[in-house]
Amino acid sequence: MAELSYAELTKVFDEGTVAVERLSLDVEDGEFLVFVGPSGCGKTTTLMMTAGLEEPTSGEVLLGGEAITYRQPKDRDIAMVFQSYALYPHMTVEDNIAFGLRRRRMAKPEIQLRVREAAQKLDLEGLLHRKPGTLSGGQRQRVAMGRAMVRRPQLFLMDEPLSNLDAKLRVQMRAEIKQLQRELGVTTMYVTHDQTEAMTMGDRIAVMRKGVLEQLGKPSDLYQRPRNVFVAEFIGSPAMNLVRGRLQPRDDTHAALQLGSSEELVVELPEEPARSVIQQHSGRDVVVGFRPESVSIARGIGAPETTISAVVRHVEDLGSEVIVYFESEAKRAVTDQGREVAADVDDVALETLEHPVSGRELCIGRLAPGAPITVGERVLLGVDPAGIHIFDSETGQALR
Repeated sequence: MAELSYAELTKVFDEGTVAVERLSLDVEDGEFLVFVGPSGCGKTTTLMMTAGLEEPTSGEVLLGGEAITYRQPKDRDIAMVFQSYALYPHMTVEDNIAFGLRRRRMAKPEIQLRVREAAQKLDLEGLLHRKPGTLSGGQRQRVAMGRAMVRRPQLFLMDEPLSNLDAKLRVQMRAEIKQLQRELGVTTMYVTHDQTEAMTMGDRIAVMRKGVLEQLGKPSDLYQRPRNVFVAEFIGSPAMNLVRGRLQPRDDTHAALQLGSSEELVVELPEEPARSVIQQHSGRDVVVGFRPESVSIARGIGAPETTISAVVRHVEDLGSEVIVYFESEAKRAVTDQGREVAADVDDVALETLEHPVSGRELCIGRLAPGAPITVGERVLLGVDPAGIHIFDSETGQALR
């Protein structure tokens, strides 16, 4: 077990593509750090440089305080678990798990002990004499984990190990991998493009974009205090609502946000966040963000002062919650960061972002189970001022 550090780590490919740019961060001993981001953001390249499978252009990789930047992969005391299980089909489960130890010419009794311990932890004891072709996807992934475990490395590297599993099995394996890592106490770097995996597994999360580390922090920090529009849109499901707005100062300590072009769509800001924002961005166009759970529905007498008129267009009743899509006058903010997030999904998502169906502007609300709401209904939406995020419309950086 050891801490992992990157110091100004950079990778520029021969054709000039900058895959990773001056990455510097420390992973604590025994920590589970998840690298997440869209395709091409540099997360897998970082993992490959850590493993010794790619040579950095500059910078250093340190493990346990020692530079391993240019060591051969076999000399790094690192074990990897891949997206493809990479098992030998002609070998039994036991032989697959023991393969690396036998290559090291370890004593047979020690190999048997380690394989038995790993099989017990991974619930593979009854499968040791079977071959990979007879196993389920989850069982094969456990075998791959066992092969890494028996080496007792200083560092685990995991490259999207759950991508080939179905949704239900992914949920189960997320919990099992996290529990196993906690028991072993081995420092772990986990790469994924799935922000749900990142949020549920990581002690901390490193969000990357175009080779640059956008934000590093605990899952709750990234969700509640995103540093910029990219992190705000990438982290969270459903995604944060982002609409156009203008900051309207009331006095030196109070301000309001006008959403869209309508003077009736106004959100009053609490005093403390307003003070610092007013000083530098008074009267400027901004991007206003709010999570789906910050949206509420007001009907009739007693409706809150800050409301947005909207029409219910789609309802997803998930039992534990109700996800509602509203059409409103608040115009969606389309940013370069938002285009990247949408493009990582597919071309349809990008087209829908830039050209909403029939010109409709949709925002999303997360309501309590059993919420009495019907498609086509016109409602007043309340937005909790405490849940408002404000971003610079040009740089995308958070203003509060």
